[in-house]
Amino acid sequence: MNIFKSVVRHITLSLAAIALPVAALDVGDTLTPLYIDAEPMIFDYKPADESQLILIYPLEISSRHIGKFNRRAVEAGFCPKAIVDMKNRAWYIPLPIAKSEMARRMKSRPNPDCNATIDYHGVANKHWGLEKGPTTIVADDKGKIVFFHYGLLDEEQQNLVIGLLGK
Repeated sequence: MNIFKSVVRHITLSLAAIALPVAALDVGDTLTPLYIDAEPMIFDYKPADESQLILIYPLEISSRHIGKFNRRAVEAGFCPKAIVDMKNRAWYIPLPIAKSEMARRMKSRPNPDCNATIDYHGVANKHWGLEKGPTTIVADDKGKIVFFHYGLLDEEQQNLVIGLLGK
């Protein structure tokens, strides 16, 4: 019986290692500058005088959750640097529909200075060594990562991020 448990545990851990993405970035690392010349907005990250929120997400159904958090951050007085990863968008969203949906959302944003960059080639994920999927990063004024999360944020994590931005 112990051998069976050991084998099952080993298989479970092996599958978990395959399924869970391993990011090249983590809290404490320095976020390297990134420039993406894209429409409708150029993405330009470099350390600034204040903490910055960076949201990277593929266009898919779960992105609505991230969009709501993005809007919440804007309404709290912050301007996230958002990247919509079109290279890894959901298979069921044709590119012309994705483009028109992004244009529609840009028109209804609460702060015209806060925008989203459309990344057609996965430049951000390649540059920072990230797996595809929703990623939230908060970098302080020196570019040091103070918050990093791969996946969707729960309410507690959203509150933590808003608090970090307010420091």
